[in-house]
Amino acid sequence: MAWGGLDSSLYSAHSTRVGAALSMREKGISLEAIMEAGGWKSIEMVRRYLKAIEARYSGASQLAAMSGR
Repeated sequence: MAWGGLDSSLYSAHSTRVGAALSMREKGISLEAIMEAGGWKSIEMVRRYLKAIEARYSGASQLAAMSGR
């Protein structure tokens, strides 16, 4: 079944929920706000799903970005 030109069998409610969480985090939205918006019950679950991009928001990576590295 096609949906918007995409094969809808490749996507689920879960994948869109995680995709939205990733987009929110990339925009700098707090983990707490993402947890509430996504309906997660713990920050640890949010971190689990966002693990791939969390390094971007660590103190070390922010310092490196500020210093042009």
